[in-house]
Amino acid sequence: MPDTTRTRVAVALGLLSIILSYVGFSMHGYPAIGASGKEIAHWATTTDGSRFAFGIYVEALGILLFLPFAAWLCSVARSAEDGSGWLATAGFGAATLYVGISIMDNGIWSSLLDGSRHGTDPQTLASIRDIAEYIFHGTFLFVGLFLVSTGYVLFRSRALPRWMGASAAVIGLGLLVPSLADFTTPLFWLWTVVVSLYLLARPSAVATVREPSAYRTRRA
Repeated sequence: MPDTTRTRVAVALGLLSIILSYVGFSMHGYPAIGASGKEIAHWATTTDGSRFAFGIYVEALGILLFLPFAAWLCSVARSAEDGSGWLATAGFGAATLYVGISIMDNGIWSSLLDGSRHGTDPQTLASIRDIAEYIFHGTFLFVGLFLVSTGYVLFRSRALPRWMGASAAVIGLGLLVPSLADFTTPLFWLWTVVVSLYLLARPSAVATVREPSAYRTRRA
């Protein structure tokens, strides 16, 4: 497969990942943030179970499609990274954990809906909701590591336009800070969309910047 075709396929999957995740989330929704156990029980009675289940599936598919995009991005970073490529490897490992844990976390939300409909105690419902939210916030750390490690390599090596690596690293650092993570998460989604659209239009940007950089020269 030609490099430009490979690039277009990978970034198209990244763009589709964000679209499907947003569509799925819009379909199923969640209880209001900070809702009490009784409010969660009320949410369950007003939620269409079939629509919720399909929305969860669509979002899970979207999250899963982020993995080939991340794999391609890390492969670009690995090919540009001197030595063992350990930063790119760490980035892909973090992306894999983010995808897997995020999909499993939605299983907890599905259990919350089922439990609400089967008379689970309101306090227990609130605790289940808290677990799901804590796990969701934990995934920020994996996304942050993915963006910082791959972004650093891409910025230093010029394997992609430097603004992609620099912005990835900055967003990733924000995700690693608990007080900033909630505000930085939309920037991660926006970054994925912008990078995907840019490389769909200019897939040759990957090849044209693959040249010896000052970073490589110093390491040689």
